Amino acid sequence: MAEENPDELESSSSEKESRPSGSRRRGLTPEQRRFLNKPRSPNEPVAESQAEIPSVPEKPLPPPEAEPTATPEPRPSEKKPAASSDRKEDHELPSGAPVIQPTDKGARKIELQQAFLILGAILLLGITFYGGTKLNYIKFLIASRNAPAMDADGPDPYPGVAAPDLVKQALLDERAGKWQDAADRFLAAKRKDLQYRGILFRVGKILYDHRNFDSADEAFERAVAFGENVEAANFYRGLIAVRQNNLPAAEQFFEAAVNAAPFVSDYHYYWGETLRVDLKPKQSLPHYERAILLARNEQDATVCRFKIRMGRIEAAEGETVGEELAKKRAAGPLSVDWLMTSAALQIRAGHIDEARQLILQARAGQSPGLFASCVNDFYFNEAARKNPELAEPLHLELDLQAPFPFR
Repeated sequence: MAEENPDELESSSSEKESRPSGSRRRGLTPEQRRFLNKPRSPNEPVAESQAEIPSVPEKPLPPPEAEPTATPEPRPSEKKPAASSDRKEDHELPSGAPVIQPTDKGARKIELQQAFLILGAILLLGITFYGGTKLNYIKFLIASRNAPAMDADGPDPYPGVAAPDLVKQALLDERAGKWQDAADRFLAAKRKDLQYRGILFRVGKILYDHRNFDSADEAFERAVAFGENVEAANFYRGLIAVRQNNLPAAEQFFEAAVNAAPFVSDYHYYWGETLRVDLKPKQSLPHYERAILLARNEQDATVCRFKIRMGRIEAAEGETVGEELAKKRAAGPLSVDWLMTSAALQIRAGHIDEARQLILQARAGQSPGLFASCVNDFYFNEAARKNPELAEPLHLELDLQAPFPFR
């Protein structure tokens, strides 16, 4: 019997002491064995992790490749010319070099031309539409920028008479009531001396006061061309256009008057009046408000407030105006302008008798000028035309007739 190695006995005894009773001895894994540098004994069991790994069959090695045999180089006569694709590859740029694509300048120029044509067509349409709405205004602007000239056709009706003498004679004729002779002498003086300023406007005013509206409009147009009282001339042209029922032209003339003199209350007031006659009540309200700020006195401001209420009634805001009227009535007796506001609401509701009583009450008030301004409103003109029973209480004397020409 061979002698046992004392080292092996000590190791086996120590393993027995350290191993718990009833436990199965496990073999070392190859990793542990390599770490411990201990070879596996034949009787040592295989580790579970190693036993569970299935054996992989070895793949057969591929057959060795045959060495390529050198082919003989063809003779120079047998060489084929290189293909076109091969020649192109020889001249290709390196892969990192940028490739510049050629641009078609002709196509780009055509596209730009088409874009400019489209924009020009749109701009032309816009200018045409705007010019159509402002035709009369553009006409007098062009006339005012052109060099003005008086028509000197025909013989001189006053030969040998200087311009200052003609002006003096015209003033005497005007005072004597010979308004047509005065107008003729004024025009003759203007033809002889264009430096006389204000003559054309004065002639237009004389003709307007004597209801020669066509000749007055021509005189005012010339006054604008010569730069004489441009704002007032446009204002009277607007009044004439209202009489001729040319409301778009009247609006443009009043607008021109406001642009020339923005701090005159009457120009804003009559612009608002024209907008209401043209069935644009909401657009008229800002002009009445501006007229209030520029009003000469409290009565003018009161008339403008009355006009604002009338515009709101026409703009379907009668209920709101009625609420304001109820508050005024609860605070005390109504003034003339509020009585006429109440009459307008009654007419709108179809209560003609109640409206008639309110108009008579306003007529008996102590403000004939305010009553005339309210009665002259075109709303009451239409009411008197449609309801004969209102014609008498709405009748005005000529000296109380307001200047706005609705009738």
